[in-house]
Amino acid sequence: RDLAIAPFVGIFGVTAIAFLIFYFDDSVKYSKNLEKELNVPIIGKIVRNGAANKKGESELVVVNMPKAGTSEAIRALRANLGFSSIDKGLKSLLISSVNASEGKSFVRSNLAAAYAQAGFKVLLIDCDLRKGRLHRIFGLKNKDGFSNLLIDSRAKSYKKYIKDTDIEGLDVITRGVCPPNPSEILGSNRAEEVVNNLKAKYDIVLFDGAPCGGLSDSIVASRFADAVALVCMDGRTTRSDLLDVSDDLKRADAPFAGVIMNNIKHVGSNYYNYYNYYEKDNHKKAGFFKRGAGAEALAAA
Repeated sequence: RDLAIAPFVGIFGVTAIAFLIFYFDDSVKYSKNLEKELNVPIIGKIVRNGAANKKGESELVVVNMPKAGTSEAIRALRANLGFSSIDKGLKSLLISSVNASEGKSFVRSNLAAAYAQAGFKVLLIDCDLRKGRLHRIFGLKNKDGFSNLLIDSRAKSYKKYIKDTDIEGLDVITRGVCPPNPSEILGSNRAEEVVNNLKAKYDIVLFDGAPCGGLSDSIVASRFADAVALVCMDGRTTRSDLLDVSDDLKRADAPFAGVIMNNIKHVGSNYYNYYNYYEKDNHKKAGFFKRGAGAEALAAA
C-alpha cells in the first residue's frame, strides 16, 4: 500500500515546491504583457548572446557579429530611442541599471557603437566612478578619465581625456581614478560645465551610470541627459527593486524613458524581421550611412 501511495506523494511534493518557487519569485521575466503589468515602458529587448558571454570574447557584438540577434536588438533599441524623441531630438542619454551585473555597460557600449556605425559623432562617458569598466571593454588605459577631468578645475582643454577607439566616429572618456565622493563630484557646477561643453562637440553623448539600487550617483547624473533608461536582466532583476528605482527617478524629475530588458531568451523573429525591412528601406531613402548624416536622420535611426 505504501509503495502505491509513494509516487503520488512525490508528485504532490514536487508540484508544491514548484508552486511555492513560482509564487514567491519576484523577478522580472519578459512577456508581451510585461509593460502593462509594470506600468513602465519597455524600450529595448536584448536577446541572449552566448558568444559574447564567453571569457576572452569581445563584448562589442555589433562590431564583431553584426548579423547576430543581439546586434539586431541593439539597432532596434537605437530605432526606438529615435522614435521616442522624434519631437525633441535626443542629444544625450544615460543608461543605468537597477543593480550591479545586469549588463548596462554591455548595452551602453554596443549602443554607442551602433550610433557610430549609423554616421553619428558619438562620445561615450563612463559616469560609474566607482566600478566603471568601459576601459576594459574598449581596451583603453584608465589614466586621465572622467573623474580626473572633473577634479582638475584648471583643465580648459579636454583633449587628453578623450580617447579614440577602433570604431570610426566613437570616442570614449573612461572612468578615471575612483574618488571618495562620486555623487558630490557629479553634482558639482564643474561637472555641468564640462558636460555642456562636450555636448556641443558631438551629435550624441551617452553616459554609463552607476547602478541606481542604493546609490544616488545616477540620480544626480540624470540632469546631464535628455533621457534615462534602466537595464534589467531577465529573470534576475526583481519587480520591487525596479519599481522602487523608477519611482526614485520620477521623484527626482529625471527624464525616465523606460526599461531595456537584457539577456532575454527569445523575443520572436517577426520583431527583428520588421525592423530589418524598415531600416534597409530608410537607409536607401536617406543615405543613412553617409558620414555626418546621423544627426539629421535621428528620428529614423
